[in-house]
Amino acid sequence: MHLKILSSLLIALLWCSTAFSSIDIKPDESLENQYKELELKALGGDIESQYSLFLMVIRNEPHLNHHASNAFKQIISAAQSGHTNAQFTIGSLYQTGHIVKKDVDVALSWLKEAASKEHVDAQYLVGSNYFSRRKEAKGAKRDEYVKQAEFWYEKAIDNGNLNALLLLVTTEENVERGKELIRNAASKSDKRAMYFAAINYKHLWLKSGTKPDFDKAIKWFEKSANLGHADSANELKGLIKSAEKTPFYGG
Repeated sequence: MHLKILSSLLIALLWCSTAFSSIDIKPDESLENQYKELELKALGGDIESQYSLFLMVIRNEPHLNHHASNAFKQIISAAQSGHTNAQFTIGSLYQTGHIVKKDVDVALSWLKEAASKEHVDAQYLVGSNYFSRRKEAKGAKRDEYVKQAEFWYEKAIDNGNLNALLLLVTTEENVERGKELIRNAASKSDKRAMYFAAINYKHLWLKSGTKPDFDKAIKWFEKSANLGHADSANELKGLIKSAEKTPFYGG
């Protein structure tokens, strides 16, 4: 689950960046000429161009792959100059092992730079970085990693990142805190949070088989579906179908 979400975040950044979409690309120019024009700005010290140059290469694979090494140097330069999205991008690459060799220590360093400037996805990935470390740790070290993960997840949640909610509620650490956070978000009429709340109660019902958990799952799926959440509508149908043979269904 972690890897799937991390990859989605990275893809979204590389393909939907407002910085890249703001580049003035002339349709009559070749891709190579567009690259050279942007490279001149980057080499001249323009931080936004340094960042966008890398995105341009990634978004035009494999046509600009021969520029990948230089483009990566430019995004590093932008990150070192304090460009938040550049710091997040580099951290994401090292955390997922996409393009570069995976290195969670290097990833954490860059991600914390961006997270400290309220980059919400960076806050989420910092939490994920710490959370993954707890698997190999023991005792006080493990407790510290879990504590750091929860701290950064909660900062991300406060800034609207609901992926952190899902992870908190589906892992063994601090499950009750995760449930509390997901209920709070759901109560604010956020259809994605409602969906996650319903998923939580569905899992509880599958384990317990009790009517209260089933009723709460139905309630949150219905609320979310009524707000237009397609996955909730599909889950609702499946849940009802799977429960039709149970004694309490409809009671």
